[in-house]
Amino acid sequence: MPPLETRQLLTRDEFREQVFQRDNHRCVICQQPGVLDAHHILERRLWTDPTEFGGYFLDNGASLCAEHHIKAEETVLSPTQIREAAGIK
Repeated sequence: MPPLETRQLLTRDEFREQVFQRDNHRCVICQQPGVLDAHHILERRLWTDPTEFGGYFLDNGASLCAEHHIKAEETVLSPTQIREAAGIK
């Protein structure tokens, strides 16, 4: 991840739009296009500092289809697996 100073906290709408655009509007796990969720890799509630509130950083998001979003929420898919699939360093 880049140093915090170079990362931009996005609005919810900017976060969704930029995550989907980066991932070509496809699930990063199965490449299915269509209805997607902009999944927070690290939960929003963990970001409590006002300068990071909600964790709406591009490198904290990934496009997931409904099936893989559930697996991510259940931690069947790890943050590391999701980052690798999305090409996030």
